[in-house]
Amino acid sequence: MDNDGDAVNDLAFRVRFSPVEGATQSASVQQATGRDAAADVEAGETIVSDAPVTFGAEPQVGVWARGRPTD
Repeated sequence: MDNDGDAVNDLAFRVRFSPVEGATQSASVQQATGRDAAADVEAGETIVSDAPVTFGAEPQVGVWARGRPTD
């Protein structure tokens, strides 16, 4: 996202998916800000780690806070 109109990303969220193994898959999300958002695809803080990905007609939705599931 470009927050200041200079056509350069100021905030980026990167989602990475694991390979499907059997019937399971996980995803991790990184948040990068400033120069890291614009240039470095490996930079950023992991804010969700190894969240389960669901398949099929019935999604399973969880609430995550700082990379961990909450009740």
